[in-house]
Amino acid sequence: MNFSRLYILGIVGFLLLVFIVEYRMPRRYNWNPTFSARSEQPFGCQLFDSVLSANMPKGYQVTRQTLYQLQQADSVHPRAIMILGESLYDMEDIDIKTMFRMAERGNRFLLAGESFSPQLKDTLVIYTTIDWDTQTQKMGLPQNYTRDSLIAWVGGNSAYPPRTFMLYPQMGEHHILIDTESDAIQRVYRALAISPKSDTWMTAMEFPIGKGSIIMVSTPLLFTNYGILDNEGRDYVMRILNGLKDLPLVRTTAYLPTYDRGVDDSPLRYFLAHPPLRWAIYLAMLTIIAFMFFTARRRQRAIPIVKEPENRSMEFVDLIAKLYEQRRDYRDITLKKFVYFADDLRRQLHIDITDTAEDVQNIGLLAHATGLEGSDIALLLSELRRLHLDESPITKKQAALYIGRMNEIVKQIT
Repeated sequence: MNFSRLYILGIVGFLLLVFIVEYRMPRRYNWNPTFSARSEQPFGCQLFDSVLSANMPKGYQVTRQTLYQLQQADSVHPRAIMILGESLYDMEDIDIKTMFRMAERGNRFLLAGESFSPQLKDTLVIYTTIDWDTQTQKMGLPQNYTRDSLIAWVGGNSAYPPRTFMLYPQMGEHHILIDTESDAIQRVYRALAISPKSDTWMTAMEFPIGKGSIIMVSTPLLFTNYGILDNEGRDYVMRILNGLKDLPLVRTTAYLPTYDRGVDDSPLRYFLAHPPLRWAIYLAMLTIIAFMFFTARRRQRAIPIVKEPENRSMEFVDLIAKLYEQRRDYRDITLKKFVYFADDLRRQLHIDITDTAEDVQNIGLLAHATGLEGSDIALLLSELRRLHLDESPITKKQAALYIGRMNEIVKQIT
């Protein structure tokens, strides 16, 4: 049996082993509240959102937009907006102001959380508390099967008469109270649900604001997959949502912690959200790595080393110099040096020595910049100009003298 067959059999055997392990592993639940639209865990909201999508008469959707963005998107048609979270501390002052402006125009809000931002509590003149007698760990919800009469519905009507709901203590241990000791003006409110232990402990209350209202609920865990599957919890949630049935309902996840929003912008998010497909991705990556490992040997001819081109500028300069030397054309090389000399002065001192009308000013500036005598500079310029007009040749000594004096001037400037 050759190597390729062993390789294929190894991959197939590994896939079968992974499938058997995954199939026989017990299903585990995560009891951490996330309120994620993609979470199938007890305190996620995938099932909750699907039930509302099928039952809300005016429609239901989940969005990541903030209240300000929702207001900018549509400020004409009233909507019902729901915000769920274990703690709604991420609502800033601008969110509170936007919410009240939208409520005054007819929008209705449902805020479900065990605690709220200080700005919101100060505005509504409320505070939250916890029933220490019933406080338990949410992580161990199935460990305590004893229900208690935690919520008494008082906001009923002819369709929904008053009723006492029997819930697990973990679902209704937080309450909302009116801050009667505050100096702020108390807002008008309507109690929807209270705790049987005290008439002042409310689990749901409504504040009329302009043409709309704000409903505060302290039992957010009932607005999850677990709550919608529980008979008592489902009835309680539907009674509260009944007041929003006349408007399109929008649930925003913008105020959940980033890791709880259930948002993944990766193109592979659908595959990663399902364990079988996720394992397929992992195995494909392992297969690619193994393929690269076993086929990494060189399969092409070696690329030859190409040397970096040498800098032969000095050879070029030497060649040009020898050409002039052979031709004994010292006048031409001196004039070319004069052109570069004039360009250096134009660039460094902003003077044009080819303009005879400015000789007095230019020579004075050159003398000041170099510390040389102005008469010597004037004599050099005069001789170079005459050389430009006179086509008679000069000797090598004269050329060296002119070039040396020009170099000296440039050196004094720099």
